[in-house]
Amino acid sequence: IIQKYIAREVIRISSENIRAAYEDRTDVFELLDTVQTSLGNLTGSIIKSQEQGTKALTVALLKELEDIISSDGSMTGVPTTISAVNKATGGWQNTDLVIIAARPGMGKTAFMKACVKGAIQYRQKPTGIFSMEMSGKQLMKRFLSEDVSLSASKFNTKAFLDNTDFNTITGTWGQ
Repeated sequence: IIQKYIAREVIRISSENIRAAYEDRTDVFELLDTVQTSLGNLTGSIIKSQEQGTKALTVALLKELEDIISSDGSMTGVPTTISAVNKATGGWQNTDLVIIAARPGMGKTAFMKACVKGAIQYRQKPTGIFSMEMSGKQLMKRFLSEDVSLSASKFNTKAFLDNTDFNTITGTWGQ
């Protein structure tokens, strides 16, 4: 419900300011101040509605620490397939937002795939991936090509993909 409210408010604020921007007599610097103030007020009201007192946060934290102490394993979050990441983080925690950034060709997608694979394989957790560089289809090609040990380039032309490859793919992922 709150997300729909925020979306409607952003649309309302944006519409008002777009109309004002088209008017010749509008001072653009005043308009920028108005936009910043309007969005700042919206953000402030959202933050204020989500504030929690220190007492409630402390109680929740102590409960979480008790759960960690009484748990049977060392992993408190969702594991990845990379032991160094698991050791450093205890697995991905409930509120984690992980942003992987680097220059092209540095292995961001391969690292992300290894992290996501743990969540999917070991815990059957739904996982969201947002990529600024690849479409969902391209990402799935990368996952699939690794799982069935086929070159990703085979997915692009019929000349490289034959019935045997297709049967391997559907046998692995078609289940």
